[in-house]
Amino acid sequence: MKLTKTASGKQTLKISNKEWKNIGEKNGWLKSSQAIQRAVDEAVREHFKNLVPEDVKAQAEMANYDLWHGPVSAGEEIDGETYLGFTRAVDKIRDFADEIGDIYVDHMTGEISLSEPDAFGDWVHVNRSDILRSLFGRELVSYI
Repeated sequence: MKLTKTASGKQTLKISNKEWKNIGEKNGWLKSSQAIQRAVDEAVREHFKNLVPEDVKAQAEMANYDLWHGPVSAGEEIDGETYLGFTRAVDKIRDFADEIGDIYVDHMTGEISLSEPDAFGDWVHVNRSDILRSLFGRELVSYI
């Protein structure tokens, strides 16, 4: 912030865009980018909760386990599901992921639109890669 005087003697306060955003976030007028991202991720997970087939969810869970905790053998059962092996599990997830396109999320209400909304609101464009990251995790998505 900077207080300046004009040629006529009038004082004006200059505030940068970053300072203005910080004031808005502190006073609750403006959500932080992290809060917006959390709201968008939650809306995406809620929207796709019943759209992702159970076998895809199970293979994604086992593939993530395989990535983070070491190898899981193909054919091994976890919670009643047979693991296909990392490569085939990724292929199965990729087949499902091919059907996913960009969406728009109103981060204030959680409303989802599959096409660019005409209405006013706090809409955020969420691209396919961000949707997949929300659903399956950043590390696994790098293989899809």
